[in-house]
Amino acid sequence: MTHFYLLIVLSVSINIGFGMVVPIMPLFLSSYGIPETMLGLPFITLVIGRITSKYFVSGFVRWRGSQWVLSLSFFLYTGVFLSYTYFDSYFAFILIRFVEGLVEGAAVICLSDLAMHLTKDRDDRGKWMGLFGSSFGVGMILGPFIGGLVVSYFDYRAVFYVGAFIATVGLLISLYGWIFHRIETRKKVSQKYKHPNIVLLAAYIPSIIRRASLFSFMIILPFHLVNYLNFDINQVGNIFALAGIITTVLMPYTGRLSDYFNGVSLSFFALVIMGCSILLIGFVDSEMSFIMLFVIETLAFSVMMPSGLKVFADLSDSLENRIEIIGYLTIVTEIVTLLIAIFIPLIIAKNTTYGFHYLGVAVLFSSFVFYIFTSNPYKEVGINT
Repeated sequence: MTHFYLLIVLSVSINIGFGMVVPIMPLFLSSYGIPETMLGLPFITLVIGRITSKYFVSGFVRWRGSQWVLSLSFFLYTGVFLSYTYFDSYFAFILIRFVEGLVEGAAVICLSDLAMHLTKDRDDRGKWMGLFGSSFGVGMILGPFIGGLVVSYFDYRAVFYVGAFIATVGLLISLYGWIFHRIETRKKVSQKYKHPNIVLLAAYIPSIIRRASLFSFMIILPFHLVNYLNFDINQVGNIFALAGIITTVLMPYTGRLSDYFNGVSLSFFALVIMGCSILLIGFVDSEMSFIMLFVIETLAFSVMMPSGLKVFADLSDSLENRIEIIGYLTIVTEIVTLLIAIFIPLIIAKNTTYGFHYLGVAVLFSSFVFYIFTSNPYKEVGINT
């Protein structure tokens, strides 16, 4: 599985770049005098960029293949990070965020397509999807740690220079994989494109929750921890790193659970625990209580994500237009993220704890939608029933 290990390294690289700005982005914008109610706008343009990319990425993938598009994404990602160091207005920053959204959207589709392609028909698919999921955790370990460390010794702009370097390394690795370990993912679709049905949409809920919860925490946690629980910026980065450590260590093992037990049930119970933990975070006012609930939520996430990825992959294996299906579902994910970017800043402007209340309820509701619509179809597939 040399191909898959290269894929893991690339996933780590893209997530380091994304994770580096997690602890510093809101405070970076605030340093330019941007009010809290306006902090959601750069996130909104990022999401719009991601949504826009979904309309043409599948065509490029079918023309040149996922590996080629992924290499192009890393090349453009390097340029995006360098562009951040030159912006001199809020408008320019928003424009760069839009381009970043285009690039990240393409990379996510390619990484997901390659992961499912490489694990198809494997009895230990859960293990490999757990490893793929843990790559996001590695990014969230190294990303916030590097971001916080660079800011401590240099300044905010230095973070983007480091990000450009990491993106360049990812570009070189992706080119090596494309040249020496080529994977053929190009194919024509004979059937007319169809939007995913409710089962596939429900099966994608764990991936939607992963993105929605991370995006929400990116906005809420820096302000909540600094202003409400008196953390400093380094400690904020450490909190994100803690989550990354837990998920990175556990996911390769928790992923194996879905090779032996029903993935739908595993994801459902984990989502319920996640929702309850997030909801309770909004009611605690001590550092220790927050850390305890945050760890519980992260443990549940470590079980939910690999099994959720496997459920979706198993249900979509027979679809020859899966790349379009993934593109459509990532648009849904970005729309959810867009709503978060619009409303979360307005909510936390009143009280950061309200953000946890709304997010917790949303996760709980989503867990039941996931179980209701995927339980029987997954049994019909006949995997770990």
